[in-house]
Amino acid sequence: MRRFKYDPAKAQKHAPRLAKALRKVLATEGAKIAAQLRAVAKSEADDLLNSMDFGAIGNAVGKAVNPVIEAAHAQAATDALVQVGAAVDVRMVNQQAVAYAEERGAELVTQIADSTRDKVRALVVAAVENGASSFDLADEIEGAQLFGAVRADLIASYELGQAMSQGNLQGWKDSGVVSGKGWATAGDEIVSDGCSMNEQQGIIGIDELFQSGDSAPLAHPMCRCSLYGAEIGKYTTLSGLEKFNPNHDEKGRFTSEGSATFVSTTNLRAVERMKLAHENKQNPIVRRGGIEVKINDKGVPETTKNGEIVPMNYGEKIVSVKELRDTKSASNIKLADAVEAKGFTHIMGSKVPLHESEASAIMDAVNKHPATKERKAEADKNAERMKQHDKEEAEYKRHYNSIISAMTLNGRSK
Repeated sequence: MRRFKYDPAKAQKHAPRLAKALRKVLATEGAKIAAQLRAVAKSEADDLLNSMDFGAIGNAVGKAVNPVIEAAHAQAATDALVQVGAAVDVRMVNQQAVAYAEERGAELVTQIADSTRDKVRALVVAAVENGASSFDLADEIEGAQLFGAVRADLIASYELGQAMSQGNLQGWKDSGVVSGKGWATAGDEIVSDGCSMNEQQGIIGIDELFQSGDSAPLAHPMCRCSLYGAEIGKYTTLSGLEKFNPNHDEKGRFTSEGSATFVSTTNLRAVERMKLAHENKQNPIVRRGGIEVKINDKGVPETTKNGEIVPMNYGEKIVSVKELRDTKSASNIKLADAVEAKGFTHIMGSKVPLHESEASAIMDAVNKHPATKERKAEADKNAERMKQHDKEEAEYKRHYNSIISAMTLNGRSK
């Protein structure tokens, strides 16, 4: 079984050159806007702003970015094809890279023009409110990060990362080898909620969108996520991968009987889920009369009968005979009597009767599963957010009421 690696760090090798070009572009455009503001009275700044062509700065940025992201896209697509052993059609790769750069370039021109206009307008409004002169305003705009190195570096990093990611994805699609993809986050506390949700999806179809609506990282500026791919069951093309294939001989060699799946080692939770899913598949908690109950990779009990999944009426909820009787429902009491008559103590989803030891084993496996722990951690975070929100709302009401009380007292004293 061959193993292919792809290094997403390649995305940043062009970043310093592009960032340098963008710094020059932004500084030049910022100086032009500042020069126009110095030439008018402060009272005319707003009118000047309305007549300014911010499309020029968008075009200038697009002109600097387009050839670099075109080359990055083509490089990533070529690398992806080579690493999976697929033929490289250079003409097609270049055509796809040109098409990507043109489409993304057009979007970028509009985005840069609109965001620059909005931020310059905000600076003008603040200057008018603060009584600053048009010269002071011009100096502030020229020295703002809006036209500085930080913005240039962010644009360079994001556009290159996006181009490489999309190029790699295009290469996977064209190879006919890779059929699935997954999203890997940096795995720390500052990962955005959207990126975390994408990661939790696991491997999806190569043409599908992630929950955020993105086909691949990056989801936002400063996004540190990466894409991994898999010919579900064979190989993938991203670096830092762990190969998980339970079908191997005594020497650790993979057999032809099974297939290996690759997942990013930065996404250790996915590795753990995959291993647990395999273990549960081989060793179901309940096996009786063609019925098997296993824990799937989402940490949820899954019931099959003769290999077919059995849908549960009430999800996978496990209830005891006593709990059924305590509802005082005639149908539940009848169900409890039927379950108990067969020598069982619990039932899952109103369909699968269980012994007490089986019910305990299922619930214990669910509670210990990484996916369950993640859901609990997320629920705890949401509860903490709500607690903080309630605290802030109570503080706001207290402050508001104190102001109303003070106003009422002042009114009475008059």
